[in-house]
Order: sequence, then C-alpha cells, then structure tokens
Amino acid sequence: DMELALALSREMVARGVPRNVHTFSALMNVCIKAGQHQTALDVWRELQDAGGMEPVTRTYNTLMIACNSSNQWHEALGVYNEMLANGHTPNTTTYNALITVYTKAGQLEKVMETFREMESAGCERTVITYSALISACERDGQWELALQMFSQMLREGCTPNVITYNSLITALAAGSQWERAADVFVQLQRQARRLGAGEGCEPDVVTYTALINAYGRGGQWRRAL
Repeated sequence: DMELALALSREMVARGVPRNVHTFSALMNVCIKAGQHQTALDVWRELQDAGGMEPVTRTYNTLMIACNSSNQWHEALGVYNEMLANGHTPNTTTYNALITVYTKAGQLEKVMETFREMESAGCERTVITYSALISACERDGQWELALQMFSQMLREGCTPNVITYNSLITALAAGSQWERAADVFVQLQRQARRLGAGEGCEPDVVTYTALINAYGRGGQWRRAL
C-alpha cells in the first residue's frame, strides 16, 4: 500500500531514523506499482534535497520508468545521462527504459542502436526489450523490421506475450499486410492454448481491434465481420 509506505517514511523522519538510498528506491517502486508516477518523481526530488546519498542503478532505473510512464521522456533521458556521468553501469532494466524513451521520441535509429548496445554490454534482451522494439518499429511504419525483430526474438528463445503480438499485428495492419497479421494472430492463439490461461498470451481487445483494422485495410470486410 503506497499510503502506508509513505506514512512509514514520514514516521522514520519523525523518529530520527535515517533513510538511505534503498529506502527512497523502495518508496519510488511502491509509487510506480500503484500507478502514482508523479509521486515517485516527488520522492526522487526528496532524495536529492536530502543530500549525502548517491543513487544506485536501481534508483535511476526506477526514476526512468516513472518519467516514461508520465510521458516525460526528456527527463528520462536526462536521468540516463546523469547515471552515466556518475559512473553507473546500465543493466537490462536501464536499456529497456531507454528503448522506451527513444520510442516515445520517435527515434527508431536510437532504439536500434540501444538494442545493439545491449548485446555488446552482455545484457539479456527480454520480452520487455523486444516488445518495446517492435512497438518502435510499428510507430515508425517499419512492419518488415518489426517482423525481423519478432523472428530474432523467437530464435533467441524469448517467448512473446500479448503486448508483443499486439504491436506486431498493429504494425502489419498499418502496412496493409492483412494475411501476415492473420498468421501472427493464429500463432498467438496457438501459443495461448499451449501455455494456458494466466500466462499473458490471451488475445485481448487491442488484439482484435488491430486484426479488424488489418482486415479493413486489406478490403477483407467479411473477415472483419
């Protein structure tokens, strides 16, 4: 509970119990999980005002996620640059957040550069990585690149989730590739049956809307109905 966590933090101050950087990182994480991204940013400012505490990689990651979720990608990029300037090494979570930053900024080349940098740094590319990457391709109208990244994802043994599939189907719909979109939908259904309920692969309203759009763009009105 976010309110309880914030109350405990205030109690620490009242009792003279020192808070450290891990306290603030945990508070920010609780706020983000509660969907209160602005509150997470307020906690970060409180950390800065407190002074004498050096943020750790986890702190920077949490802050970047909060900025992204609040559509403040400029600030997220600033946090990343500050992290590097302070000598911290990015990890998978950092790179995933950075890919989201460049996706929101419409900078596909920087997205791909970050993706390649992850490999050079030995960081694992996760389903979050690939989903964000495919979303970036979709936003840039690059359906062929989205398909290539999806194929690479499968080759690396990374299991897609419904977010991945939705981004890919949306990209294919925008590219008037209704047959490919239908094939990807069938693949999603097969994976959902194989993995079972609760594994994040069941088609949702976004999936069906994207598929209907694909059929519409391809003139396949009967299929859409």
